[in-house]
Amino acid sequence: MAETIFSDADEVKSVAMELIDREEEFEHLRDQPFVYLFTDKPIKKGDSVQYGKVEIVSGANAHLYWTAKGNKTVKPLFRITLCDSLWKALSPDQRVWVLKHQLRHCKVKKGKNGTKLRLASHDAEVFLADLADASVPLVCAIWKVIAETEAAGMQPPLPMDDDEDQAVPLPISSGRP
Repeated sequence: MAETIFSDADEVKSVAMELIDREEEFEHLRDQPFVYLFTDKPIKKGDSVQYGKVEIVSGANAHLYWTAKGNKTVKPLFRITLCDSLWKALSPDQRVWVLKHQLRHCKVKKGKNGTKLRLASHDAEVFLADLADASVPLVCAIWKVIAETEAAGMQPPLPMDDDEDQAVPLPISSGRP
């Protein structure tokens, strides 16, 4: 199997920075560092596939990031990685929706010992409610990529269960758009 290719996602960064600056909902993220990447294929997690994810980069990886930028101060940062093929299949409004969804996972806890980054998970109910708020073309674009993933013999992305951070099965044979 070919190695996954990562590339800088400057367009994603531009949209995210605008959302963080403009939307009150993301005010807590305004002073937080982010890295935005594209991947050339969906992200595998066990037997399932994700089309985007948010991670906290810390420790040695954060050290490598900050020292490459010439900074001596090392602190954790958020990394948003999106599947390039899904991003390209979406309209500008749909891209905003996907990024808002990813940014909603990014939480900051400020305390007397400093700032701590954390990730908020979601359950299937919230994920499906987000889809209900999305446009029909967004849902169609996501299902198109899922169908392509299934045709390639991989498990499509599924909503996550808060308790175990494991995929919650959706009916595969349901009527897709």
